[in-house]
Amino acid sequence: MASGYRHVSYEERCQIDVLRKEGRSMAAIGRLLGRDVPTISRELGRHSGGPMALTLARLDRSFLADFEDVEGE
Repeated sequence: MASGYRHVSYEERCQIDVLRKEGRSMAAIGRLLGRDVPTISRELGRHSGGPMALTLARLDRSFLADFEDVEGE
């Protein structure tokens, strides 16, 4: 039985993004981060836009919500 699931951190997602852009294989990334290949594969599938794309999407929504509040006054 596995020792337990550990979520992939934001820092690890950034590292995965950078290493993949450098042309590293999923196996190499897994070895560097101490993660199994399926974990790396799953993260690449879930966050194909990269961690910054997720952050920017959140910022855009936050900015738009603030802007709409100001316009409504």
